[in-house]
Amino acid sequence: MLGLVEGGTAGIGLLREAVEVLAGSQARLEHAYALVDLGVALRRANQRSEARERLRDGVDLALRVGAVGLAGRANEEIAATGARPRTVLQIGLAALTARERRVAQLAADGMSN
Repeated sequence: MLGLVEGGTAGIGLLREAVEVLAGSQARLEHAYALVDLGVALRRANQRSEARERLRDGVDLALRVGAVGLAGRANEEIAATGARPRTVLQIGLAALTARERRVAQLAADGMSN
């Protein structure tokens, strides 16, 4: 994104524009990236309150589209602002213990009790 390359106040303006444009599009992953990038830039500019808002929105959207790594990065940035990071709930296979995955695999293979 040009806002990341530009940096400073001009870069924040470009990132705000990217968030605005992507908010109305189907490009949800890119929108999540733009929110997180804007949050990071705002944190670095010492605008912590707004940074937290953007980062939290970024975490929520990233998790909705399955971008767990991006959500983790945003959570690290939230913690860097001095706020408590969002709890990232595991879903799908990641939510299962090794034993639960084994039982699920056996059931999928047609095994019974």
